[in-house]
Amino acid sequence: MLAPNWLFLYLGCALLAAGVLAVPMPLVIPSEMGGPLDLYGMLFGAAFVILGAQLVGFYLSAHAFCEATGLIEGGLCAHWQKYRALEACLATGFALAMAGLGVGVWSLFAWIADSGVETRLRLLVIAVMLIVLGTQTVFQGFLASLLANQHDSGAH
Repeated sequence: MLAPNWLFLYLGCALLAAGVLAVPMPLVIPSEMGGPLDLYGMLFGAAFVILGAQLVGFYLSAHAFCEATGLIEGGLCAHWQKYRALEACLATGFALAMAGLGVGVWSLFAWIADSGVETRLRLLVIAVMLIVLGTQTVFQGFLASLLANQHDSGAH
């Protein structure tokens, strides 16, 4: 297969899972006990989430491209059109980006209240991660929709 599951999909899902577990750790574990799981772990967790989402998106795009060019048979493009996945990507991406902006505003209020550098940095890591994921999701949705439409129009 031209879009190998092991390289893109499984690695992306593993990175996503590791990141989703690592990001909230500093919020659950007190900073005195956190050690490496504190802010640095949270930052790496956010990077894992972003990289994992990119790899899964790349897998889906590569798979849709292979379908659109006739290199593989499959139902991803038809599934994409049937369930209106573009609209779902746009709504999800917008919600993630708005949540990120909301956390960023919360961080601003934490700065005004002078709640400590670590609290503000934790909030900013989450805000940036959500904004990047939201933007990624929107553009990945557009790309996948473009590839699915190319497949449906018969353009090879």
